[in-house]
Amino acid sequence: MQAYQEEYIANLKEIAALADRRKPEALAFSAYELRRRQNEGLARQKVKRNVELLRGGLVPALDHLFEAKEEEVRELEDFAAKLAGGVDAGLFRRIHQALLSLARLKRDRTAAIRELYWLGMGYYWLCNNLAGLDLELIEKYVSRMRLCFTEAAAYLKYFDEIEDTETRGYILRSRANMALGPFKSQGEKIRLVRETLRIMQDERYQEVEPNLPWERYLYMTHQQMASSIAHDKSKVMSPEDTASIMESVYIVYQQRIQEAEARHERPTLRWAFPCCTIEYYCGLYDFGRLLAKIEKLLDAADPEDHSPEGVYGIVSLPAFYCQYLMQEPERIPGRAAYVDGLYQRALDYVDSFPAEEQENLALYLWQLSCTYIETGGGMSYGAFLEEIMLRFAPELYLHSRMVAAACRAAWNSMADFKSKSHTASPLMTRKSSCPRKSMHCRTPPAVPRGSGSVK
Repeated sequence: MQAYQEEYIANLKEIAALADRRKPEALAFSAYELRRRQNEGLARQKVKRNVELLRGGLVPALDHLFEAKEEEVRELEDFAAKLAGGVDAGLFRRIHQALLSLARLKRDRTAAIRELYWLGMGYYWLCNNLAGLDLELIEKYVSRMRLCFTEAAAYLKYFDEIEDTETRGYILRSRANMALGPFKSQGEKIRLVRETLRIMQDERYQEVEPNLPWERYLYMTHQQMASSIAHDKSKVMSPEDTASIMESVYIVYQQRIQEAEARHERPTLRWAFPCCTIEYYCGLYDFGRLLAKIEKLLDAADPEDHSPEGVYGIVSLPAFYCQYLMQEPERIPGRAAYVDGLYQRALDYVDSFPAEEQENLALYLWQLSCTYIETGGGMSYGAFLEEIMLRFAPELYLHSRMVAAACRAAWNSMADFKSKSHTASPLMTRKSSCPRKSMHCRTPPAVPRGSGSVK
């Protein structure tokens, strides 16, 4: 990579460290606020420097990309590779969009397929960053992601003509990635994955390209199918959908059991839960037995495990459990103490979580908050959110308290004014004969555009 590219990436890491909003326990809020403002100033300087680096290095390179040598193109590809995974999804997409345009101009089919795949991945990382928003707000990015993968997967009809193993792999991975992201209907995703499974199991493609990791492709596609369970099967999952999911769930779970036995470990909770739910949907046992099975999985979660498996067991699995529990609210009172204990355990787990490993922890907590159940005897929903804000965004918590205090003061001032106006003299409250001078006819001042409301 060039010098400006290395400096840009180094600055990104420093900006991420400066943007860390967590408050150390031993630091007072006044000291924390001072440090945060200093960090914001340093981060703005780094951002300004990165803009200068891109204007001086990347922009000219993209402007003259069509005349660039192969070595210069490879440098751009290496630079983009360092930005992958959501490090800088916007710049990652900009570079691969330019490389895709170059491939189209040169009619380079191999390069076009590769760039379509990576551009689709760029949109996938963007959608991950926007997780939690309504589908209507991110639908255009999801559509662009799916369009890139669909176009790359369409080259499957030329699978025999394309002799490059890597390019064939991009085609198949794009076909599988068409099922990434949210869908309006879970049945739509299931049908896409079912067709991908058919392609991955087709012996003709395996004979044409035996060097691809077909078993891994097939296993990952089964994982996609196993994670496609909808919580309301009567609306979105047909009997055929349920049968397809059950087959994939058993394949994945049995594979995980074998892997765990080889390592002398217990099977993962992540795939034991889909096994329980799909058996319930298939009518193997009733709703009460389902809750009991999920509770058994919850009790097996390790509060000392800070791996993705631990986060799933302590934070994500309680969210699914409460979502099912809300389907029959009459069962909540008998499990109130258990539910309250799950929320408290999740908060304690967050407090003990290593700072350098909690990048996606806030997203899982948001998922848990969406299915929060107030039992009446435990922590309120508002108190739970306050705990999360104090842990991950203390400055937003302070700002919210200040806004609320200002609104309360304004409301009290208005109430005092109204009470005084009712006790004023008749001369002060008499209506004016001129309508334009009457207090009842005055036009209230316009609210500036863009002013927010307190929720």
